[in-house]
Amino acid sequence: MGYDPASSDNIRAMLRRATVEEVDDSGSQQLVKMRGLKGETFSKVYRAQPHGLSSVPPKDSEALLLALGGRSDRVIMIGAEHRDHRPKDLPAGAAALYGAQGELVSLVGGVVRIVGATLMVEADTKVVLKAPRVDLGEEGGAKVVTEAGPSPTVYAKV
Repeated sequence: MGYDPASSDNIRAMLRRATVEEVDDSGSQQLVKMRGLKGETFSKVYRAQPHGLSSVPPKDSEALLLALGGRSDRVIMIGAEHRDHRPKDLPAGAAALYGAQGELVSLVGGVVRIVGATLMVEADTKVVLKAPRVDLGEEGGAKVVTEAGPSPTVYAKV
């Protein structure tokens, strides 16, 4: 009988689930301590992340471990999510960026929604809002603090 790579123990052992114990995000690469199946533990596991997005998964997040060549001493963490924090019931085509304290940036049905306790915008030069209409607050609006004090009506050049 010939060699069948698909039935090789090394191939079957290459991908497994694991749970995040702690994350070290202080260096040039994010390193994670994880626990796997049957009491396995992995320390200083490199977590591969896409360019332009970085996150620190909270303890007990679940991820995939890629064990190169099926070897436990050559593991890389891929992805991560936490069942208690991940937004659920998003429609097809939607996207969301979320944090463990309920922060959310969602793209659903043509609406960009930002949710959080505080919205901070920092800019070195200026902030530009380009829209035919800007509503502050729900029905009835919100008071805006100007140099002259609180104002229910603010006019701006659009």
